[in-house]
Amino acid sequence: MSDQCIQLPKRLVSKMTCYQNALRVSTETLNSAQAVIMHCLCQTMLEDKLRETDWELTQDTIEEQVARESYLQWLKDQEKYGKMSKTSVS
Repeated sequence: MSDQCIQLPKRLVSKMTCYQNALRVSTETLNSAQAVIMHCLCQTMLEDKLRETDWELTQDTIEEQVARESYLQWLKDQEKYGKMSKTSVS
């Protein structure tokens, strides 16, 4: 057996180079598509998180406002009850 390289016909080498280039381009296209998909996914996840945070902030604000109004109403009721107690005692 000899250690010489086998010489392939030029036409076959040309086709192999063409296939390799096509494979390289396909791989680059796939990588680009994957990068675009990942970017879109990350963007969507970020927008979802921002919407969730906005919703939570709105919910907290509403709860605080309801609690404040409820407390003020309780104070008015207590004041009214206190006045009624004083006038009924007299």
